[in-house]
Amino acid sequence: MRGSSFLIPLLLFATGCMNEACDEYVDYICTCHADDPEFDCDLLAATYENADAATQEDCALALDEQQEEDAAEHLECSW
Repeated sequence: MRGSSFLIPLLLFATGCMNEACDEYVDYICTCHADDPEFDCDLLAATYENADAATQEDCALALDEQQEEDAAEHLECSW
C-alpha cells in the first residue's frame, strides 16, 4: 500500500509532463507560423489534444525539425 501512494503522484506528474511536447509544438506553430497557410492552428490543436506517449514523441521531433528549418531560413520567432 505504501508503494502505491508513491506511484500515483509519480504517474500524474509523468503524464502531465508528457502532454507538454505537443502543447509546445502547437504553440510554436501557432505563434511563429500564424500567417502560413500550410499550417492550420485550430486543426493542430484538435489533432494533438490528449495525445498519447508515442504522439508526444512525434511532437517533440516535429518541433525540433521545424525549429531547425526555421533557423536555416533565418526565421526568428520568440514564442
